[in-house]
Amino acid sequence: MEAEGAVKSRGGNSHPVFVFGSSLEFSFVGHYTLVSDFLPQRRLISMITKKRHPLLFNDNETTGHDPLRKIGNYLVPWHEIIDMGAILVDPDTLEVLDTFEQKVIPTHPERCLPNLVNHYPERARRGEWKNAVYLEPAVRKFLEFAGSRGVPAVVLGQNYFFDWSFISVAFAWCGIMESEWGRYLHYTKLDTRSMSVQELLRPGEVYDPDEFSIRNGKLLERLGIEPEPEVHAAINGARKAFEVYKKLREIKRPTHY
Repeated sequence: MEAEGAVKSRGGNSHPVFVFGSSLEFSFVGHYTLVSDFLPQRRLISMITKKRHPLLFNDNETTGHDPLRKIGNYLVPWHEIIDMGAILVDPDTLEVLDTFEQKVIPTHPERCLPNLVNHYPERARRGEWKNAVYLEPAVRKFLEFAGSRGVPAVVLGQNYFFDWSFISVAFAWCGIMESEWGRYLHYTKLDTRSMSVQELLRPGEVYDPDEFSIRNGKLLERLGIEPEPEVHAAINGARKAFEVYKKLREIKRPTHY
């Protein structure tokens, strides 16, 4: 007989939930899921048993715009992720559960394009990357963060097609297949720019990409959100995508996500 609140793994096995105290956090030990202080019991167990995937707002800074280039007959990873930021959010209450920041050491800093909004070369010279790690440990830390609530997170971001193109190349470069990363991230992704266009574009109005940009501040101003800090760090991009999502949910209720 299954324990009450048992968690089904992707393979269909039951993982009994042991509860300590009045709130919960996951850690996996053998075939059991141990839970301790973080979320109220009822809400977290509901998130697990009802597959309430947490939301993961993610932004990544890179050394350029091309995750891959064709060199001769080979596809070669080219520009690189140098900064990862993420905010994990309860899908019902939109409460911030945790934040993640990680600077990444580029293998080929000489490929960095000039005049990027993240100002990587100048900031690196000032020592902001002194605690950076290489790509694989950074990506694995990101996955552990994404799956820290025991349910794969649904990932979102502003113009997230760009970010996912770099994340997917990073996974492949580090030998992380979908069978592995799928334990931490849901295979679907959401994009706050597309959601903003759907909600805010008026009938008969022609879509102007600049009007739905966070970078130039126009979308934030339209939604009454404070501008992004001058230094474009990944965590700031993740935070602004989250604020856009919250405003869109206020405009259109009720919604699932």
